[in-house]
Amino acid sequence: MNRYAGLDWASEIHAVCVIDETGEVLERLPIPPTRLGLAGLVSRLARHAEPTAVPVDVHRTARPPPA
Repeated sequence: MNRYAGLDWASEIHAVCVIDETGEVLERLPIPPTRLGLAGLVSRLARHAEPTAVPVDVHRTARPPPA
């Protein structure tokens, strides 16, 4: 069964949601925006499938250009 991850990229805490091919939510987790936090994300994805086999869609708020 395929797994997919959505990552809401933020400045204080990233929010991750892992779903299967039917859209069922398998896991939701907060990830600190640090090197260790991102390493932990890879570790958590490995529980679902080989991390390189899990497509990740990153969402982030666009910042307005500097004035």
